Amino acid sequence: MAVEKKKIILVVEDNKIVQTMMKKNLETFTEYRIVQAKDGQDGMRKAEELGDQIAFILLDFAMPNKRGEDFIQELRQKKEEKLRDIITIGVTGNQNNWSKEELKNMGINAVMIKPVDFNRLLMLLKKLENAQKDAWEGVIF
Repeated sequence: MAVEKKKIILVVEDNKIVQTMMKKNLETFTEYRIVQAKDGQDGMRKAEELGDQIAFILLDFAMPNKRGEDFIQELRQKKEEKLRDIITIGVTGNQNNWSKEELKNMGINAVMIKPVDFNRLLMLLKKLENAQKDAWEGVIF
């Protein structure tokens, strides 16, 4: 019996335009179901609800109610392995806020710089499909 793949990408992003673009492109070019969260607090609630159904989290860093770095720190400290181990890709418009070492130590698996190149995002998702939670793919422009 084949193991069913996780089917959800949780997009945690407060900008409606970016949410719409992410959802449209990801639904068009992947087989994942896209669930959106309007900020970090909403994202954590949805992550806790959906847990082991989530394959990836795409996480903006600059959001109200819970910033991306606070979100990833809380996620990695969860008792439930199904939450702690979710592959998480940070998305930011300002790569100068953190060094590569700081990003890696944060527990994020990769960082994409806005505007997101969707071809690169799709390649990254494919590469990370079977990765461990501590995989580090670096900063992708």
